[in-house]
Amino acid sequence: MKWHVIVNPSAGGGRGGMKWPIIRAELIKEGFEFDFQISEKKDQIITLSKEAVEQGSKKLIVVGGDGSLFEMVNGIYLQNKVSPSDIVIGQIPVGTGNDWGKMYENSLDFRKSIQIIKEGRTFRQDLGTIYFPEEKKRYYFVNIAGLGFDGAVLKEVWKQKEKGRNGAMIYLLMLVKSLFGSGYHKVTLTYSGTKEEQIIFSMAAGIGRYNGNGMMQLPFSHPADGMLDVSIINKIGKIEVIREVKNLFSGTYVKNKHVRIRRTDKIIIESGKKIPVEADGEFLGYSPVEIGILPAGISFFVNKTDFSIDPKIKDYAPDIVQI
Repeated sequence: MKWHVIVNPSAGGGRGGMKWPIIRAELIKEGFEFDFQISEKKDQIITLSKEAVEQGSKKLIVVGGDGSLFEMVNGIYLQNKVSPSDIVIGQIPVGTGNDWGKMYENSLDFRKSIQIIKEGRTFRQDLGTIYFPEEKKRYYFVNIAGLGFDGAVLKEVWKQKEKGRNGAMIYLLMLVKSLFGSGYHKVTLTYSGTKEEQIIFSMAAGIGRYNGNGMMQLPFSHPADGMLDVSIINKIGKIEVIREVKNLFSGTYVKNKHVRIRRTDKIIIESGKKIPVEADGEFLGYSPVEIGILPAGISFFVNKTDFSIDPKIKDYAPDIVQI
């Protein structure tokens, strides 16, 4: 069976388009028999993936970043001709953050990424689900959803993308802008039979560990345990946030007294004021929102499946996190 390759030429600030000719040559060199399509606009990978599967493709490769992977999975779940359990996805990462693959130690080198796919080691991971009840819209995500500060950053990034500006520097600039421009949010959280009101700066929920270009926001998560890990950063000073940035990259930020880690299969976030929400680096909308889990949602080609916990933070995992 032929592979079907979908290329996002805009990924990584245009890196996808620039690298595609040499990626294509490498795929041919390695013996891949494939058809390919190039997306021309945002969300088109959703349509292309849906149509490819409906036409019989079960082995897909996306040349793009986390957002491209997000679109491909959502396209697969829009069709009902083929069970998603029969489909396997490979990624050749050319995005800005490429955070999903970090948990599997997938390579950013396209030649090594092609070898990972060629070796055929697959892993069936959970998918996150995200539902906006007011708009009645549902999405699936492969890594992490965020709201509050996380969502505000991605909202600003997408404003820049609409103006044709993209890349790591844009992300960093919007992160700084959002840090001093965003505030705190009073929310009602409902999960695991518990309902509580909190004032938050930021939240993350997901099955992956990394987002924000390498920040380890969910250091205890496992991609196939049927549960969401949730990180809640309560009201915290902006200067303290800056001090904690380095600890976000190591996961040791969980030691901070303002951080709470929870584990659940569903969490509902309600707020008086609308809070921006993102998933896999895609700005999606505003609260209220319901985030859940779809166990064993889809298979990916991966490098490694060692999900051990860093000993430096293992003692900070709450009792509900089973290690």
